[in-house]
Amino acid sequence: MSKMELARVEIERVREELEQLYRRIDSIARMLHSGDASLPEGPEVEDLPEEKIAELFSPLAHVERVKILKVLYDGGKYFTELMDETGLSHSPLYFHLNVLQKSWYVAQEFTRGRYLITPLGSEALKAACRLYKISETRR
Repeated sequence: MSKMELARVEIERVREELEQLYRRIDSIARMLHSGDASLPEGPEVEDLPEEKIAELFSPLAHVERVKILKVLYDGGKYFTELMDETGLSHSPLYFHLNVLQKSWYVAQEFTRGRYLITPLGSEALKAACRLYKISETRR
């Protein structure tokens, strides 16, 4: 085989390995979102740190950020996919993603650039869902 053919074979091998890794990452993310991961016991109500709790719920206080988390809940998305699925233009989407990243609710893949919901973001979204269900049953 020529050097060019060897290089092509090696590139294809590395590409296949990367695809396997990406599938594994997605699988782990789905497992974490499904609630299979065990969570630590929380503090008693009287021991809740008010400032930290407010900080944790603050990113959920905007409709567009909740929309972004819902879109990412099913898997990673590129920026343009998020624009399409949320209906947000570039600047507002960038702003809201930045807020979600600073709160550790969303992370961006280093190599591919996709945005992913983190386990913390997934749990925050599920907590919001539980609160919503409770509030709807009380009406």
